[in-house]
Amino acid sequence: PRPLVRPAVIVCPGGGYNTCPRHGDEGDPVAMAFAMDGYQAFVLEYSVAATVPIEKTLFPAQVRDLGKAILTIREHAQEWEVDVDKISIIGFSAGGHLCGMYATTWHTPVLSDFFHEAPEVFKPLTAMLIYPVADYVVQEAFRKSHPSPLGNVDMNTHVFGTADPEEELQKKYSPAYLVSEHTAPMFIAAAKD
Repeated sequence: PRPLVRPAVIVCPGGGYNTCPRHGDEGDPVAMAFAMDGYQAFVLEYSVAATVPIEKTLFPAQVRDLGKAILTIREHAQEWEVDVDKISIIGFSAGGHLCGMYATTWHTPVLSDFFHEAPEVFKPLTAMLIYPVADYVVQEAFRKSHPSPLGNVDMNTHVFGTADPEEELQKKYSPAYLVSEHTAPMFIAAAKD
């Protein structure tokens, strides 16, 4: 009998690009919920400051980590019974930022030139962004007007290489500024409570 081919989802936990706690609420439990609904589910442990040198946490390193995950799933699609046309991504907080960046840049040379592959192989079916960092310009304005020892200075350092990035760099790594006709269909959610 022919194996059952299923859609797939890659889960990207949050952690401010400092950690990537796959066993927390935003990793394995989310993957298991999707698996129970018939998906082949994967959790991506992308490059973060706690596990790799700081120069390897700078963007677009994590976008490439996600691209490599999609290539790996495609490579093992038959063995893992995955429908390669139905690979979605979901991320929380920093993972939501990663998924937003991926969903808006999958078609660019940042992946195709790096991996020497056609852009189409990186296209996600959909992206789900749960309380993502979608606009660094807004976030930075808020951070500067509401100083806090718990601000996003570390996250900025891990993404941009500086605690106070210029607005041009903030926009370059803000999915809100990168939406185009190539952007994957997206679900975005956030709540105060």
